[in-house]
Amino acid sequence: MGTFSSGNTTAIRCPKGTYRNQTGAGMEDDCWPCKAGHYCDLLGMTGPTDLCSPRYYCPDIAKIESDSPSSHICPAGFYCPRGTADPIGCDPGKTKFLLINAS
Repeated sequence: MGTFSSGNTTAIRCPKGTYRNQTGAGMEDDCWPCKAGHYCDLLGMTGPTDLCSPRYYCPDIAKIESDSPSSHICPAGFYCPRGTADPIGCDPGKTKFLLINAS
């Protein structure tokens, strides 16, 4: 589990951002992207590490390696609580602004 074997006798660990919780994997494509709303930060995971951080979203088709993936920052007009798979639209008349500290 957490590995695959492509004809070698040595098992190869699934890459970061993926996991495998069953035996019988024969190639890297048999390692699944981390579950929606979660991240997988180590090689050879058998399940997600934890939920993604607030202000970020972690879709089920992406191979998310961090709790705060820079490529999945919650967009303006949406909010993303901890463990969000897809950004949630703000109610009409309300918005979300992204504040960035300039150092």
